[in-house]
Amino acid sequence: MRERFHIMKSTNRYYADGNTALAYEESSEFILHEGRRHAQPAQKRRPSSHLLAEIAVVVFIAALCGALWQVNDALQAARIRQAEASIETETYTVSADDTLWSIASSHHVDGMSTQEMVDWIKETNGLDKSIIFDGQKLTVSVAQK
Repeated sequence: MRERFHIMKSTNRYYADGNTALAYEESSEFILHEGRRHAQPAQKRRPSSHLLAEIAVVVFIAALCGALWQVNDALQAARIRQAEASIETETYTVSADDTLWSIASSHHVDGMSTQEMVDWIKETNGLDKSIIFDGQKLTVSVAQK
């Protein structure tokens, strides 16, 4: 859109607002050219098929991680069952300074961690807590040398 402005001859100053521009024409008039503000370039939108493909990839990776987690848990449970099946047991009498951890670490079984051994001792002896008493009889694994 073009608007015509007459500039007074008594002034030597011309003003332009924003990014508008004044252009001189032969008729001693100034023509105001409407400018545009600096607009942000329009962001290109991804086609929805790209977005769906990205979502599908994320879902696939999450499912794969979940499956690997399950396989790892199953392998660990199988390893523990195999170790438990080979445990030879004996009766152990608890002394005053014993803890389940110290008993489990001194009666360890290959393939089982000390924590897994503590859990096995608790389960085998029907213990709800890790509290044991002096003179108590526990079924434990035969101490390996």
